[in-house]
Amino acid sequence: MFSSNTSEATDTTEKGCTCLRRLGNHWGTIVSGALVIICGGTYIFLFLGAHVTTQRTGAYFTILVPFVFILILLVWSYLLTLFTSPRRVPSRFKLSEGEWNMLEQLVDAPTDQQEFVSRLAADRQIVIAVPNGQINVCRPCRQLKPERTHHCRRCRTCVMRMDHHCPWFNNCIHFHNYRSFFCTLFYTTLIFAYVAVSILWYYTAAFQWHLQSTELHEAVLALVAVSAVGSLVMGAFSFYHFYLSCNNRTHIENLNPDTNRLFSLGSSWKNFKAMHGAWYLWWLPLTFPDHDGCTFKRVVNSPEPRERQPRWHRVAELSYPIRRGHKNEKRSYWSPHKGLHKMNNSSPRHGSKKYPPFSDHYAYALKSLEREPV
Repeated sequence: MFSSNTSEATDTTEKGCTCLRRLGNHWGTIVSGALVIICGGTYIFLFLGAHVTTQRTGAYFTILVPFVFILILLVWSYLLTLFTSPRRVPSRFKLSEGEWNMLEQLVDAPTDQQEFVSRLAADRQIVIAVPNGQINVCRPCRQLKPERTHHCRRCRTCVMRMDHHCPWFNNCIHFHNYRSFFCTLFYTTLIFAYVAVSILWYYTAAFQWHLQSTELHEAVLALVAVSAVGSLVMGAFSFYHFYLSCNNRTHIENLNPDTNRLFSLGSSWKNFKAMHGAWYLWWLPLTFPDHDGCTFKRVVNSPEPRERQPRWHRVAELSYPIRRGHKNEKRSYWSPHKGLHKMNNSSPRHGSKKYPPFSDHYAYALKSLEREPV
């Protein structure tokens, strides 16, 4: 009897801890909802009070209608971001039991293992762009990783074009909800700025501010302060993701210098369209993907970034006459070994050899590359 009561109490405690843990995972959603309710309710309440007192119907609706419109777009964007879960990776990336066992047997031979994985990808006509040429395998999911895909430990799945896991949504920001996430940031910044400007203008210009009570002054100033700080913070996040969109990269790719330029299409306009779709639908939080999220457009045969060369090498390659004067005037040249010198001067390093005329200075620059720097 005693053990039965103890087990029941233990089960109740575990269920309570599980509920609290699940509730704690949604703390960002709870805080966001509370902020929207408090700030939005205070804003509407202040305008209702001013409208009842002054009966300025035209100014009241002129200011309040845009606020409601932006609020609807904000809530719509937030809910789409919140409830759009990461979709499963297509089945062609899955590994069979035999393929996985073969992969496990090649753990001690990384080269053979990579060749085996590359052969699997080639047989399935899978093209994956990675900077080091190696195809990654997700061990928890037992599948090949598509381009720009990462495994999220919180969501316990592979996420296509994963940007980051956001605690404010308790969800990953990924290929299918990045546009609604960006709209959420933008409309949050916009509504904070609109609240701060409109409420301050209405109570100072269109309303008799000096005749109101001190409590009303404190409420208005508090709302303006919260809105101003919120617009600055959310504006910084919006600008950061605008920068990422203009470069066609995610937050994870931006942290890795090997992949932050891999998918750039060459211009900010093309990159932004690749991230968010058609320009005339940017204001809507809906996503209309034109592909499956596993392969992405990129510039074919794009030039590789130039390797960093020694300073003397770069100077010699750019060797040119500093000044071209009169035909009878001595001309000055720049040498990586001797600096600025005159054409008719003799070099103590090379004896009586004179430096080449203007037409041959490129040949001299190439020859200077073969010499050791001083």
